[in-house]
Amino acid sequence: MVDRIHFVALLIAVGIGCNADKAPSTAVESEVHDVPAPTTIPAPSGGFALPSTDTTPLLDPGARWAEIHWLPETITDLSIWRAEEAPMMTYLKELADQSPGCPELFEHVQSWYTLEAKPDDPIRTQIVLGSMEPNDVETCAQRIASGIEGTVRRQPNGLLQVRALGDDLWLGFGTLAGRNVVVADHDAKTVADVLRNARPNRLQANTELVFLLGLGKPWDGWIGSTSTRDYGGLLLGVTSRGVAWDVHIPMGRDDATMKLELRGQFHFADRAAAERARSAAQTLTQAFETGASLTLESKFQIAATEPLLLFEFELPPAVFHENTLTALKELAKQHAPRPSEEPT
Repeated sequence: MVDRIHFVALLIAVGIGCNADKAPSTAVESEVHDVPAPTTIPAPSGGFALPSTDTTPLLDPGARWAEIHWLPETITDLSIWRAEEAPMMTYLKELADQSPGCPELFEHVQSWYTLEAKPDDPIRTQIVLGSMEPNDVETCAQRIASGIEGTVRRQPNGLLQVRALGDDLWLGFGTLAGRNVVVADHDAKTVADVLRNARPNRLQANTELVFLLGLGKPWDGWIGSTSTRDYGGLLLGVTSRGVAWDVHIPMGRDDATMKLELRGQFHFADRAAAERARSAAQTLTQAFETGASLTLESKFQIAATEPLLLFEFELPPAVFHENTLTALKELAKQHAPRPSEEPT
């Protein structure tokens, strides 16, 4: 269960989630169950041939539909990162810097997604698209693993098992419209299922997520995220259908003056719920500014045609200081929504 942290802080934590994207310290033992060997392209240099699509859903989810339409409809959270700044990529590049040929591999990465479909599992599945060749990925994985006393084994079903630092990372490979795809997760069955069950426009069945993907321009920031979890109820005491937001880092600012721009939209059942949520968000933001001794540039408004609460923040670097986050958690306990605030 996600902690009741402050409105602003939780959005940042959920959206950025750097620690959640790194390998956990505890071991995860995974086995592949009932996964057929790939036949469309022979291993080790190939994988599953993923379907393309020529159609767009009635609710337009934006230009990236061609990259994500085949993903599971059970997704609750989907994020896209600037590929060069995805937390997992940054982590792997640090390990790869000492391995000949590995840093160049990351130059072929074009798109990087993270997705979640298991409510109580903090580990996110990574979806990577680009021109990186599976053989090169395997070679680089072997070089990185050898430097940290790890091992790399290719399984008969085509999956790559990377065991290092007391954990397993499983990689599966596919092709999509002429590009290579890597699916990575700490659970082998998840990787195999994502690839094996891919079909055209599968994600369209998740109508709320598709609606959220089509809100504004959620893909032009440092990170763009959508979630069908009830963060409106968790944070504001008003049940929501979903939320979409993105984070921007304005160019031309140094670390001392940099401010992150956070903007997004909560989706509610009706305008009355959106109005209640706006009032709660304003109250929480004021409490945050007072309790953390910070001033935020913020804006809340209701959309003209849909029951959406639009929000914008400009966040100073101090938001991410450890003492500030601690203060936010204390504020959350004091201002946690009460069930009685939601009308029956």
